Amino acid sequence: MFNASLGLTYFRFFASIFVLPYIICFVSQFGFFGNIFALIFFIILCLTDFFDGYLARAYHLQTVLGALLDPIADKVLLLSALVSLVSVGKANVFIAILFLSREFFVMGLRLLASSNNQRIAVSSIARYKTAFQMIYIGFAIFNPNNKIDIFTNSSFLALSLSSLEFIFLIVALILSLWSALLYFYQSLDYILELK
Repeated sequence: MFNASLGLTYFRFFASIFVLPYIICFVSQFGFFGNIFALIFFIILCLTDFFDGYLARAYHLQTVLGALLDPIADKVLLLSALVSLVSVGKANVFIAILFLSREFFVMGLRLLASSNNQRIAVSSIARYKTAFQMIYIGFAIFNPNNKIDIFTNSSFLALSLSSLEFIFLIVALILSLWSALLYFYQSLDYILELK
């Protein structure tokens, strides 16, 4: 059954695929106002993640479809933003691979738990991780001076990032790895039972 909460999830999902890459890759190249527009659009997509959950809880609009699509839409938003930023030289390809590999790793752990009729709850660290990731991506979208040569420069020192962007990036990376290790520890019993 379609409702407002699901509508926001659908919007985030499809806009992340069809609109966000265009805005980051083309619109953001038009100087200061292009970057501002791209940042505002990205913030709107991030806010839909908060409001779809809020509406679902406040007005009892939770559905099985919504519970399935919401985390997928979140991952599509992250993937779309990172790939777009890498393609225009505003993010490092190895950082994008680290973030996305973590998401697939945790997804695999969740599937493993689900196959054992268990559920891995979202940890508070993972929530902070998501917040710091999105703030870092917001800085990367807005910052016109963090152009990098993605083919020859792969070290942190080669990234021309602002100090705040760099701090949010490091914290997001630490929280990503930390939360993945915690999920791994929670799933260890299921992993050891694998044959």
